[in-house]
Amino acid sequence: MKAHPFTLLAVACTSAACSSFVLTEPASPPLTTVSDAPPGYALACVLRGSIVGALLTIVVRDNGTVVGATEGPGHFCWFAGEGRHEVTVDGPSDADPIAFDARAGERIHLELSVRIGQDEIVRASAERAAELEAETRYSVIDEGPEDEALPAGIPSVRGKPASR
Repeated sequence: MKAHPFTLLAVACTSAACSSFVLTEPASPPLTTVSDAPPGYALACVLRGSIVGALLTIVVRDNGTVVGATEGPGHFCWFAGEGRHEVTVDGPSDADPIAFDARAGERIHLELSVRIGQDEIVRASAERAAELEAETRYSVIDEGPEDEALPAGIPSVRGKPASR
C-alpha cells in the first residue's frame, strides 16, 4: 500500500519538529544577493524557490553554525570568512552537504531544491540567484530550540583552512 503524499509530509514534519524554529520576514532584507561583504569575508546566500514541502522548515548550517532557515520559498544570506565551508541542512531534507572555499569579496549563491526524497543544494549562477531572490521572501530566524545557538544580526562564520 502506498502512503499518501500528505501523510508522508505530516510524518516528516512531526518527526523533524518542524515548528521548533520560528521564521519572520523583515520589513527590509538586511542583505541581498549582490551585497558587499566586509573585508576578509565572502557573501553567501541560500535560495529556495520550490513550493514542494512548503510547510517544512529547513535549517541551514555553515561549518556547524546555524546561519538561516527557509519555510517554503525563501532566501537568506550570511558572511562566510575566507577558507573552507561545509553547508549542511537539518530537518526533513535529505540534501547532501556542499563545500566551498570562500575568498574575500566573493559572492556564493546556493540553490536549495526540495523534491521530497531527492533534495539537493547546488551552486547557482548570479543570474539564477537574482531570479530566485525576486520570487522569494527573505527569512530570519526569530526563535529556536533552547539548546540551539541562533544567529544574532547578520550571521558570520569563520572558514576552516582551505582545501588544496
